[in-house]
Amino acid sequence: QLASVSDYGSGTVHVGAPGVNILSTTPGNTYSVYSGTSMATPHVTGILALIRSQHPDWSHQQVIAQLMASTDSIVSLEGRTIAGRVNAASALDDAIASRGQISLGRGNYSVGESVTVHVVDGDLTTLESAEVIIDSSDGDSLTLQLLAISPGVFEGTFPTDDGTIELSGSLSITSGGTISATYLDAN
Repeated sequence: QLASVSDYGSGTVHVGAPGVNILSTTPGNTYSVYSGTSMATPHVTGILALIRSQHPDWSHQQVIAQLMASTDSIVSLEGRTIAGRVNAASALDDAIASRGQISLGRGNYSVGESVTVHVVDGDLTTLESAEVIIDSSDGDSLTLQLLAISPGVFEGTFPTDDGTIELSGSLSITSGGTISATYLDAN
C-alpha cells in the first residue's frame, strides 16, 4: 500500500520501502504504530548496512546499485520510482550485482507517450553513459543512449510511434557492454 504522504517520482525517487503501519519502539519501553518516510527510511538504511557488511570492499556506488538492482517490481510503485520496492534477501544475493536490472516504467504505454528506461548495474558505476539496444517482437530495434543519473544508474527515453506497446523487463549485457532490452508490440 502506498502511503498518502509518500513522495514519488519516476526519475527522482530511487526505491520504495514499507512505511505504512510500521511497529516501532517508543520511549517507556513501549511500541507504537506509525506511517511515513520516517518508518520507511530504516528499512533502506538497514539493507544498505547489510550489503556493506557483506561487501566491505565495495564503493558506496556499488552498494547503492546493488540495493536498486535487487528491488521487486510492484504495481503501486510502477512509474513512481526508478527501481522498485526494496528486498533485503535479494540485496544479499551476489548474483544480483552482475546481472543488473532494467526498469521500463509502468509497463504499458499509448501512442505518442515517451517510455522512460532506467538501467541499474553495479558493474557500471564509473560510466557516464550506456548504450541500450531495444528490440521489438517484430524484429525492429532502437539504439538509445542512456545518461548516468547517479553511479551505476542510467536513464533515457524513447517515443512510442505506432500503437500501444507492452514492455518486458529482460536485460542482458554483452561482452562489448551493450545492454539489450525487449518489448512486445501489443498490436
